[in-house]
Amino acid sequence: GDVTVNVKVGFKQGFITEWYPQALVGVPNPQQPNYEGSIAWPTVKVSPSIAPEFPTEPGASHYYMARATDATPVQYGLQKEKFLFYRGVGQFAPPLSAKVDADGKAVVWSSRDGAIGDVILFENRGGAIAYSVARSANGRLTLDRPALDDEATAPKHELVKMLEANGLYRKEAEAMVATWSDSWFEEGVRLFYIVPRPTVDAILPLQIAPAPADVARVFVGRMELVTPAARAAVKRALIADDRATLKKYGRFLYPIAERVIAETPVQERALLQTRLNDAAAIWTVAPSSCR
Repeated sequence: GDVTVNVKVGFKQGFITEWYPQALVGVPNPQQPNYEGSIAWPTVKVSPSIAPEFPTEPGASHYYMARATDATPVQYGLQKEKFLFYRGVGQFAPPLSAKVDADGKAVVWSSRDGAIGDVILFENRGGAIAYSVARSANGRLTLDRPALDDEATAPKHELVKMLEANGLYRKEAEAMVATWSDSWFEEGVRLFYIVPRPTVDAILPLQIAPAPADVARVFVGRMELVTPAARAAVKRALIADDRATLKKYGRFLYPIAERVIAETPVQERALLQTRLNDAAAIWTVAPSSCR
């Protein structure tokens, strides 16, 4: 049947930057200690009778994939959707840390003395893909670099299984993986993990009234890992002014390249910095102002 609920999410040391439907968004003062952003939908109608007339725009959008679930539609004001969407930026420390050793092994450790849980180490280098799946009940884990394979595919099935094991329904898990596949499996080396529920609740406290019988909150953490091979490839591309290669690193080019330039002899830094700026200027776009 129909139900009307009040929903509020806090964001400790963070700002909410995008949302849908329209909402009441609290903008904190970052000069204050322990500042907290927030977003609220005071009267959300949840009803199977809501016509599935959801907003669309010309062209494809990965957000539409999140509608492929059995969830009941929601309505706030005149805006309808299959979910309440919000995202933001924050300054909190992630629950896991990781680094890549000189031999290519990834060392993962819990920043809060908890179990690491399920992780996937993933690499895409020039279209060749490799990944390994691991689970640890301890606070430290070492993963060998998996062998690259031109025939391998992205670990979508493994991620769906992890999400299901942590509380999502199958369609929800599949929709989540489909939504983020275009960025999760791009060029680079990264670690995927399930963010511990206590961490989620501490950073993003959720209030729903009337209170539901059960709440599942499953967040995927993504951590970019800079390998020696990546630094070497970026350095070669900067020296050769190979913009096609530089473009593959997308928004992660700057942090990688800045490390490369810092390790370069002083007399060579200005040229590499100029090439980096010129390469990025061609394909960098302004942040979205979507609401």
